[in-house]
Amino acid sequence: MEQFHLIGYHGSINDSLAQKLMTPFFGDDEALIEQSDAVIILTPPAQQFEIAKRALKKLKHIFIEKPFTSNI
Repeated sequence: MEQFHLIGYHGSINDSLAQKLMTPFFGDDEALIEQSDAVIILTPPAQQFEIAKRALKKLKHIFIEKPFTSNI
């Protein structure tokens, strides 16, 4: 999409996809959050809250793909 520019990714991704995307890998999600305007969180539910909290504290837009919590 022309309206978006992919800054990079953090987490697991297979090498062939990484090469196809030609996008930098960030070993530290904090650095990726810092350089982004918006963050898509595709982690297991148990990890989503902490990542979302850090992104929101830095006034970043977030999109969480799965349920936000692992329990009610």
